[in-house]
Amino acid sequence: MAIALSSSQTSEKRQINKMRRALLTLAQLRAGKFGKAIASILLSRGTLSESTAAIYTGLPVLNSRAVISALLSSGLLYVVGERQLQMRNRRRYVEIIFGAESVSINRAINDILSNAITLMYNLAKTLEIEQIVYYCKYDKILFLEREIEEYNYNCPICGEPLTPIIVDIDLLEKYLEEVKKRFSRLTF
Repeated sequence: MAIALSSSQTSEKRQINKMRRALLTLAQLRAGKFGKAIASILLSRGTLSESTAAIYTGLPVLNSRAVISALLSSGLLYVVGERQLQMRNRRRYVEIIFGAESVSINRAINDILSNAITLMYNLAKTLEIEQIVYYCKYDKILFLEREIEEYNYNCPICGEPLTPIIVDIDLLEKYLEEVKKRFSRLTF
């Protein structure tokens, strides 16, 4: 027999699932496929330690520690507590337990998006003066003319010829305003 959920329960479940997807996506962006694996383990278990992450991912403990450190420094994880462990040789050590919460995930998303918007605004201000940029399709990098004149309009990284792009400032400003408007509506 199926149980019908009220609209508030459905909305709450959607909100939780949205946060879960955001955590998995951000973890993958910050720490690659192992970041996503560790985040999914965290979601399924509720909390996570470095040794537990190593067991479930197959990574050595030092590598799982590095991935967890990347997720911790980006604000996706927080320290829940610690537990005392004793090794076979009777040495004791402390293992740190990590968790995730919607506030930290939301903060990380807002930080990433606000940094991207700031970068785009700074780029737009620079392009108001230059209006022509050069693109390397191999390295996926944009260069300003003053940066590549000495390289004879070839990419300073790979040496391939660069593609000139004329920037429409008005269109770029409209795009930035649209991004800013959508960012202000983004809430979890």
